[in-house]
Amino acid sequence: MSVIQWYDLAMFENIDAEQFWKRVDRTGECWPWSGAFDGLVPIAPSHGRSFNARLVSLYLAGGKPALRSSTRMTCGEHRCVRPEHVEELPPRNAPLSERFWRYVDKSGGG
Repeated sequence: MSVIQWYDLAMFENIDAEQFWKRVDRTGECWPWSGAFDGLVPIAPSHGRSFNARLVSLYLAGGKPALRSSTRMTCGEHRCVRPEHVEELPPRNAPLSERFWRYVDKSGGG
């Protein structure tokens, strides 16, 4: 089963929040996911589909993940799904300029 990397927010409404949070240890600084993974991406199953658990976590915390977004963990822990540690990245099919300039040092410090 492959991970859906883009989202219709209506899809998130069918996710059982109680079941989702049962797979998360929220006692420490990072909140590790104990469910399935697709490579390094935590996977939240719901109604026969698989979702990026980091984006589900953002949604359940009141966020609105962007369509077709990917994620990166600011804490560096790939198992973490704590919303405060999730950084949304532009979709892979975003215009090249958007993807390129995100990683360019614009400080002018050389």
